[in-house]
Amino acid sequence: MSIYKTLLFFGISSILLFLATHFGIDFTISKLGIMPMIAWFINGGLVFIILFSTAMILLKREHKTLSFKVLKENLNLKPLTKRDLVWTLIGILTISAFSMLIMKGLTKLSNLYPDIISSSFSPPFLDFPVLDKSEYWIYLVWIPFFFFNIFGEELLWRGYILPRQKVKSETANWTLNSFGWLLFHLAFGWKLMILLLPILIINPFIVQKTKNTWTGILIHGLINGSGFLLITLGVLNS
Repeated sequence: MSIYKTLLFFGISSILLFLATHFGIDFTISKLGIMPMIAWFINGGLVFIILFSTAMILLKREHKTLSFKVLKENLNLKPLTKRDLVWTLIGILTISAFSMLIMKGLTKLSNLYPDIISSSFSPPFLDFPVLDKSEYWIYLVWIPFFFFNIFGEELLWRGYILPRQKVKSETANWTLNSFGWLLFHLAFGWKLMILLLPILIINPFIVQKTKNTWTGILIHGLINGSGFLLITLGVLNS
């Protein structure tokens, strides 16, 4: 897969996410009268379903039938080794440490320049409230969204595209994938993009290093999932 084709996949996907977040969410809220969080699950979920389906369609074009064996062999879904788990742990700890440092830096900047930099790190549709016990049913809606979010991105970006990128070196390979993933998150705004830089850089690197998509799925899933749960349960501030 050429560099231009790689960036085309990321570029089209970023446009879809931008449309979903800047138009789809408001339209859904106005027409259905639902809370922003559910509107994000619906609109963002559609984009992630498209990513998941794209990975399956691309793989189907290479093989007559889709089976678990075909998926495992062609999306680098290998059994996790001790080395893979060590790299996964290193990735999670490193991403968490750098993210906290960036968050502290952005907080100081917002305190110094409140008229220029807002104190909120997330766009409105990602500003999750603490859920009341009567709202815990939302977690049932979140589970399928979470599945397609993580597997849609990782199977397409890291499972299919990353090993098929035609670049001169492995460093250029994961770097290109990281840049494309950054492009995909343009809809989230510059502050959240800066906050996401550690995972946007480290996750593709580790998947390239281990040549196992499961490491990316674990890192992405554990960080993303734990963040959502800790915020909506009131343990962390969004």
